[in-house]
Amino acid sequence: KLVRNTLLRAVTSVPAGKLNITIIDPEGLGKQFSWLMALADVDPAMVNHRVWTQSLHIAEQLANTARHVEDVIQQSLRNRYANVLEYNQNAGPMAIPHRIIVWSNFPFGLDDNSWQSLCSIMSSGGRCGVGLILQVSDTYVWPSFADRSKLNEFGLRLKLRPEIIEAAEGITARSETRITVDHPELSMVPLEPELPPSEDRLELIMERHLTAASEVGKRIVPYDSIALTRPEQQTAS
Repeated sequence: KLVRNTLLRAVTSVPAGKLNITIIDPEGLGKQFSWLMALADVDPAMVNHRVWTQSLHIAEQLANTARHVEDVIQQSLRNRYANVLEYNQNAGPMAIPHRIIVWSNFPFGLDDNSWQSLCSIMSSGGRCGVGLILQVSDTYVWPSFADRSKLNEFGLRLKLRPEIIEAAEGITARSETRITVDHPELSMVPLEPELPPSEDRLELIMERHLTAASEVGKRIVPYDSIALTRPEQQTAS
């Protein structure tokens, strides 16, 4: 529910067509993300064409994203812009879309190549508009090549723990999930996320977003933005 809310917030906060989402779900095969895959009906690139489930394909997608981060730093940000947000404010139609990678039941499906790309993305992706959501599972053994402490170094970690609420007189004890931030100064502060919208409400939200996305035309770049100046024309002649 927390992941769904985060994705829904991103989808509805970023202008239509300016967000690309990559779903990695080797175990569930994308069942919990079926509501999101409707975006592929408008533009398959908005959800990176499909849910990725095979280790070889996952490594390829992460390598592509790591290269994207390198390209943004070297070709767009350079030493002029602190991050993509600053760059996009001046880029106009050349604005760089934001990206989000969601990995369900991580580290299931992780191999050495994926881990190397993932570390690169965690280190520099935020500056380049690339977000990462890892739904970490405690049931899978971490591979020897992956250093789990990297997640704490680069990201915000939330812990979900079931708690038994003591029963009052005449009331049966119940179990609730407690969410805390894994940080020394915040560990005792409970986190209460919003409840997700109902399925009907979610369908309505996505219908409106799909309509907006379908109305986004091809990116039009004014010729003046790439044309050579007169002195440059003379130099090139």
